[in-house]
Amino acid sequence: MKNTLAVPPPLPSFPRKRKSRPMRFILLLTALCSLLTIDASASSGCNYPGSLDTWANKTTGDSLTVADVNQFRCAIEKLEAGPIRVNKGTAAAPAYSFQGDTGTGMDSVDPTYIDFFTQGVRSAQIAHVTNAVNYPIFVPSTTGNPVGYMSSGSDTNIGVMLATSGTGDHIFSGGSGSIARARIYTESGGPGILLTHESSTDHVNGAANTAKFFTKDNGAGKTQACVRFATGAAVCYATEP
Repeated sequence: MKNTLAVPPPLPSFPRKRKSRPMRFILLLTALCSLLTIDASASSGCNYPGSLDTWANKTTGDSLTVADVNQFRCAIEKLEAGPIRVNKGTAAAPAYSFQGDTGTGMDSVDPTYIDFFTQGVRSAQIAHVTNAVNYPIFVPSTTGNPVGYMSSGSDTNIGVMLATSGTGDHIFSGGSGSIARARIYTESGGPGILLTHESSTDHVNGAANTAKFFTKDNGAGKTQACVRFATGAAVCYATEP
């Protein structure tokens, strides 16, 4: 009797699964990243485009190359390392603006100024001064204290100049809705001070070594020029003729 060698049954076959497109893309990026050198100063070796518009759009069938990945990486590093340079913009469309309000923002239409626009209209401007070493600071405040506008810089003693255009006036307005409480104006004969809105009573006295100048009605329809001293004494030194 012959010995018979039993042959095992064949292993079941399973259909080979193809990698999905997202998985193949991830594997491709992994392979490309292994070819890149990670360096904190890698931006120095980047060839930045003058504008993102110079990049050609990828079309169907184009391959993603190492150069493409490096170019995108360089753009990201540019955001981190700077400087970032945007278009100068216009009054209607400032270089830096906001969603839903494209006419409000900041730009540099003139190379010697930084302009601030609100809804397409210039609202403020910062001028260029050659070799400037001093500058203004806007200072916020806590509860019960006034906000401030002060000078700062490398000089020890720095003044503040408020200059008008032509014969325009300096107007100081109160918070009660009045047009002006005091006005410093200029004319051909020289500057002057105009006090408006006559006081109904004498002003309260101020701190030591101070004096308050004001105008009031003398009760007969005539304007008086008065001063209130820190001691509380009030003197009206002139009455309208």
